[in-house]
Amino acid sequence: MLKIRMSGGELAVIRRKAEAEGRKLSDFVRSVALSVANGEKAYLSTEDRQIYIAMLHQLTGVATNLNQIARQLNTAAVMGADIAAEMPAEVFAALAADVKPLMVDLRKIVARG
Repeated sequence: MLKIRMSGGELAVIRRKAEAEGRKLSDFVRSVALSVANGEKAYLSTEDRQIYIAMLHQLTGVATNLNQIARQLNTAAVMGADIAAEMPAEVFAALAADVKPLMVDLRKIVARG
């Protein structure tokens, strides 16, 4: 068990954060303290976690698309074809469309500091 001193105002701020996250005060304080001790971001809200999870899914899709393109380019190169010149612009537009939401989400997180 750990006892710490803080003002009533400080405790109120921490309680509000914990309640906003739907977490017990002790769980919230413990997770923040461990995050800081491990060199991680001191506070990651539920919304931030949801954004990170969505970004992970989007990045997985982008990586899959890039892998498929690379495989086609490598196969074509082995066969002596210049598939890059024949690749439709829609492929690159689709990749750009995959990346754009990631940039929007990252900007949201960065703006929060």
